[in-house]
Amino acid sequence: LQNGRLYTLSGVEGNLSLQAGVEKEFPTVDLAFNYLHTNSFMKKGSTPEFTAEILNQGTEDISNFTVKATIDGNDWQTFNVNNTLKPGATTTLTNSSNQALPDLSAGRHTLKMQITAINGNAPTEYTSDDAATANLNLYEQTAEHQKQLVEQFTSWTCTFCPRGSTFL
Repeated sequence: LQNGRLYTLSGVEGNLSLQAGVEKEFPTVDLAFNYLHTNSFMKKGSTPEFTAEILNQGTEDISNFTVKATIDGNDWQTFNVNNTLKPGATTTLTNSSNQALPDLSAGRHTLKMQITAINGNAPTEYTSDDAATANLNLYEQTAEHQKQLVEQFTSWTCTFCPRGSTFL
């Protein structure tokens, strides 16, 4: 305030800019999932493809860690990573072993990946981002051979086409 009025900043009364620096103690050892991507629709009995990225959010190198993958809460596979991961660095996990899904029924299932050990110890702090989930929707082939007979489409200059629908 200046003389009972707001001080003029950048030519407009009332604009105010504040900056605050906040210091925080960062954990020495902490991993987090950045993302988990997978093909959400796949044929029953196929080999799923997925990509999971894990970030070292701690302040020290991590020499090894373990990630457990489950489907609908049942163990599927375990990843033991023994490469040094520097602070701020990421690593990617994939289904490089081409491990097929267990015998699951058609329908929706949940893939969950969870960090279970870091440098040989179970994570105890900052664990809210230690897991990631993705949906898997399995389908079965309904007929031995399926062929597409007709496809109707429109373009951006010609939207809904009632004559085409009538013709079909």
